[in-house]
Amino acid sequence: MSGNTDELNATDRNHQIKESHSREIAQRTPKHHRVLGDPGYLVALAQDIEQADAAVKSNAGAKLTVIAEQIQHLQREARRCLEEARRDKYIHHVACNLKKVAGTIYYMYQRNEGTQYMSIISPEEWGSSFKHTFLGAYRLEINNEWTSLSNIANRDAQNRIIDSILDNQLNRPQITYTPAVATPEIVNDVSKEVEETIVDATSSPNTSNVQQAFNVIQELLIDENRPLKVL
Repeated sequence: MSGNTDELNATDRNHQIKESHSREIAQRTPKHHRVLGDPGYLVALAQDIEQADAAVKSNAGAKLTVIAEQIQHLQREARRCLEEARRDKYIHHVACNLKKVAGTIYYMYQRNEGTQYMSIISPEEWGSSFKHTFLGAYRLEINNEWTSLSNIANRDAQNRIIDSILDNQLNRPQITYTPAVATPEIVNDVSKEVEETIVDATSSPNTSNVQQAFNVIQELLIDENRPLKVL
């Protein structure tokens, strides 16, 4: 009976040793070198999948965060554009006895009875005796938008940047391909080379070389009416 127990214990010890040895091998073996038969293959595969899922989730979250921030920025810009459009429409409907000219700063006032009007005279120019309420100053832009007096410097800076970019793009030297001017000496030199090409080409069944040489020399001739003689 004791012999059977010893055999079982020995078998268990051997099994434990093999498992321990397999775990050590699995830990030392790089994941990309493991094959399906390795004991640590499924564990390593599960770890790889878990890490990949975490990376995909993290990347997707980062991209969605950027998209959300862009959406919020666009919403703010849309609200700003709508507010400015309502303001510009309102200012255009304010009474003005002058012809509006782009680039001019207009001052909005309100009379005592509540009516509003536009003027090109600033409050400083009116002086302290002026009793109407000053509501704001705006410059009329060429596109019929209004820029508040406090924002004129920023808009001018933006316009200078845009103008600089446009000037750099429009003033770039244009790349043109113009044919070289052929002189009689050049034509004679090229003619000799082309005649040699024609002589070589006529001995070949491929006659496209002859036509190609003919076209080259014909383009280089100064006098378009001068015939090309092929001997």
